[in-house]
Amino acid sequence: MTAVADGFRRQTGNAVRVEFATAAEIRERAASPLAVDLVAAPEASIAELVKAARIVSKPVALGRIGLGVVMRAGATVPGISTPQALRAALLAAKTVVYNRASSGQGMEALIQKLGLTERLASRTERFPDAESVMRAMMAAGDDAIGFGAPTAISLYTGSRLRYVGPVPADLQSYTQYAMVSTPTSTPLAHAFLEYLTGAEARALFAHAGVESK
Repeated sequence: MTAVADGFRRQTGNAVRVEFATAAEIRERAASPLAVDLVAAPEASIAELVKAARIVSKPVALGRIGLGVVMRAGATVPGISTPQALRAALLAAKTVVYNRASSGQGMEALIQKLGLTERLASRTERFPDAESVMRAMMAAGDDAIGFGAPTAISLYTGSRLRYVGPVPADLQSYTQYAMVSTPTSTPLAHAFLEYLTGAEARALFAHAGVESK
C-alpha cells in the first residue's frame, strides 16, 4: 500500500497518508464513525463495516495474499514444497512463529490439517501483527521457522531474514482484501480508489506479492 500510495503521488502530485492496523483494530475503531477516507481490509471485515453502516460504497477488490515461510538468513533451509516436507520442517523446528491476525488464522487451519496442533502447542509463539513476528524471527535462532504474508516478509528480508517461499498449494490459505470509501471521504480519496484499479497500481501490488483474483 505504501508503494501504491507513492505511485499515486508521482502521477498526481497528491500525497496519501497510510495508517496500518490489524483487522481486529479496524473493527474496534469502527465502533465510532471512522475518521478516515478509505479502509482497506480483509473482505470479511469490509462486510462487517457495511453491515454496521460504517461504509456506504461498493468495495474495490485489491487482490489476495497467501502464506509464506520466513527463516533466519543463515539457517539451513528445509524443503517446503509438499505438505509432507512442510510437516517435517515444522516438527524439526524448535520454535514456530506466526501472528494472531488474518494470516495467523490461516496457519491455525494449516497446522490442524497436518494433525500437529497438539504437538506444536508448546513450541508455538504468536504475536499481534506481522511486524512483531518479523522482529521475533530476527531475534530467534536458526532453528525457528516463521509464517506470514509474503508482502510483510519482503519488507524484512535481507541480511537477517530470508523468504523461503510459499506454503504448498494444498495447504495455502488466502486472505482476500478490498478497499472502500467512508461516508466522509473526499473527491481526492475517490480518485485514489480509482487509481487502485489501474494497471500501474496492479503492477505495484503484484510486485509486492498481492495476487489478482
